[in-house]
Amino acid sequence: AILRRMETWEHLSPEQQERARDLFHSFRQLPPERRHALAEAFHELRDLSPEEREKALDTDRFRSNFSEQERSLLRGMNELGLAPLHHPQPPGAPPKE
Repeated sequence: AILRRMETWEHLSPEQQERARDLFHSFRQLPPERRHALAEAFHELRDLSPEEREKALDTDRFRSNFSEQERSLLRGMNELGLAPLHHPQPPGAPPKE
C-alpha cells in the first residue's frame, strides 16, 4: 500500500501534489467517525468509472450521508487517485492485530 501511494505521488504534477496536501489536511481535520465514513465511501467508489462516481456522489444516499465538503473531498481524492492514509477503525472498534 505504501509503495502504491509513493508511485501515485511521483506521478502527480506539483499542482496536483499541492491539491493532494490540501485534501489530506482537510481529511485529517474531520472527526474520526467522519474519516471512517469517508474512507468506506472512497473504497466503495474507487472501482467505478469517473461518470459512475459522479452519479453516485449526487445520489440522495450520498447527499444525505455526506456534507458538501465531504463529497468534495471524495471527488478530489478520486480525481487524483488518492486513498485515505489509512482505513480507520470505526469508533469503539477493537484494534486490528
